[in-house]
Amino acid sequence: MTQGGANLRQRLAPWALGAVALALMGAAILDMMPARPAPAFLRLDMPRGSLESAFFGPDGRTVYVSVRVGGKEPESFALAPDGDGYRGLGPGPSRVVGVSPEGQPAFLRNLRRSPEGLLAGQLADRAGRPLAEGDGVLDAAWWAPGWARLRLAGGRLRLEHPSGRVLVEADAAQTTLTCLRVDPTGRQIAFIATSPERTAVHMVREDGRDRELLIRPAGAPGPQPTGLAWGPDGRLWISEWEGDQTSLWAVAGWGGRKLIWRGDGLRQLLDVAPDGRFLLANQRIRRRVILVRGGTSREFSLFEGTQAAGLSSDGRTLLLLESPVLGGGLAQDRGYLWREGEEAPAQLGQGRPVALWPAGDRYQCVLAHLRPEVREPRLGDALRDADLEAGHLLASDPRGQRTLCILPTAQGRGQVLSLPEGFQALGPVHPAGEALLLAAQGPAGKAWYRWVPEAGAPVALGPFLDGTGAVARVSPDGQHLAVPAAGGGWRLLAAAPSAIARPVRGLREGERVVGWTADSRGLLVASPAWALPLTLARLDPDTGARTPGSATRLPDVSGHQAIPTVWATPGGGALALTCERRISELFRVEGVGR
Repeated sequence: MTQGGANLRQRLAPWALGAVALALMGAAILDMMPARPAPAFLRLDMPRGSLESAFFGPDGRTVYVSVRVGGKEPESFALAPDGDGYRGLGPGPSRVVGVSPEGQPAFLRNLRRSPEGLLAGQLADRAGRPLAEGDGVLDAAWWAPGWARLRLAGGRLRLEHPSGRVLVEADAAQTTLTCLRVDPTGRQIAFIATSPERTAVHMVREDGRDRELLIRPAGAPGPQPTGLAWGPDGRLWISEWEGDQTSLWAVAGWGGRKLIWRGDGLRQLLDVAPDGRFLLANQRIRRRVILVRGGTSREFSLFEGTQAAGLSSDGRTLLLLESPVLGGGLAQDRGYLWREGEEAPAQLGQGRPVALWPAGDRYQCVLAHLRPEVREPRLGDALRDADLEAGHLLASDPRGQRTLCILPTAQGRGQVLSLPEGFQALGPVHPAGEALLLAAQGPAGKAWYRWVPEAGAPVALGPFLDGTGAVARVSPDGQHLAVPAAGGGWRLLAAAPSAIARPVRGLREGERVVGWTADSRGLLVASPAWALPLTLARLDPDTGARTPGSATRLPDVSGHQAIPTVWATPGGGALALTCERRISELFRVEGVGR
């Protein structure tokens, strides 16, 4: 060591010793300080089912809740302050939406489903007396001198306060507004807005000025807000779910935030008392697949997010998606396949399976959310033939947005199809003989196209009618496809150039097309996603004439939420249902530092 280095060490030595001494003293002081007590979680007794809402009563200990039991519409209950026992607040279905400063709870009564599947009713007190004129109310929050209401009218969401004055308006088919919460000063209201593009937490002031506190692009990694409530300090408390954990934050109006609590599982903040105690729900969402065939049913539940992604035309091959979210789109997505005679489904590999060929021999897989180094190995040669690398399959890469990956369900080589320049797929492909039918962005705009890869560019069939997805049901002969239309209803398109979409006649409110008759002349329509039991009917799309079909009752309906997807074989001899349920637990949490 040089002389300068030795001198420097001598000069620093006393400072280093002093720093060590201070650190030891600090540690000793911390050891003598009383440890912060762990938060206390009191589980509140309530009916087994899906918790829809919960609020503290005027005494700060009684809790009003609304719960869906056995797949039925929600009912309201008052929970005992000590957490042991509850009593009904009938009559009939209702949903508690808040408590006024005078301690009067408000409910939505006379509930009914809208064509969009939203549950709306009339704002009323416990005795059923209306608190505001009009129906179609989806949510409400006390905002002196009355209730701010979220209403549904003509397919539009309208946040009104006072009655008739619209602060926020949105398309109900594209956007959901949830968790209305007014701050203690009554000067602003917060809510969560979710659209196909993003999820955001908004603060809207009395004068209509809107501020976004938290923005999460759809499908992007990162926490998602699950609940809101105003804390006693005037800050907005937000519960966020990411991965397998929930974090609770206190957020100031200028954007700064402080961590209140963090724990495992999907938790939802529902309300905060003036003394800082809060209501936290543990929401256990489970998805399973029920295969109904020949009068018998079989359940497939691999982990907690099992979903039906396709069913072969003979009903003997079932394509499954395992994902934490409905529809997939995460790096955790996995594909599975079950064939008749097999005891359990076999894993296909990583990625999101989105379409199964009628013969059950091939399927389309989306790999955009995987890291390049863990891509499907069966695509190696196909990627080289297409002059692509694994990294080109990323959703952010222009080549990935027009690349389709087709894999065999057994051993064999995969296939990579690249749409011509200027085309971008909007959803899965639908096999129709030698052709592929798909919704895409192309020279004709957003449209449905028929594409024979060996024959050149895709040919436009008709306009893309659905504003939220690219789902279709193709007739067994491959000549027609039924597609959902923006704003409700379904349309028929011929698989021929410049086809004119014609409406499907005879559909009832909330019904969806799930398949075709074996002769390709009629449609199979299923009851709304929220309805039990699931009923099937055969429908003439031109006359609206219908023939009732089967009714499927689920073996266990506790916590039932919906049947979001249904796949049917031609004629309806076999059905594959994705069933979603949510079992809730409610906790009153005390002793968390603010």
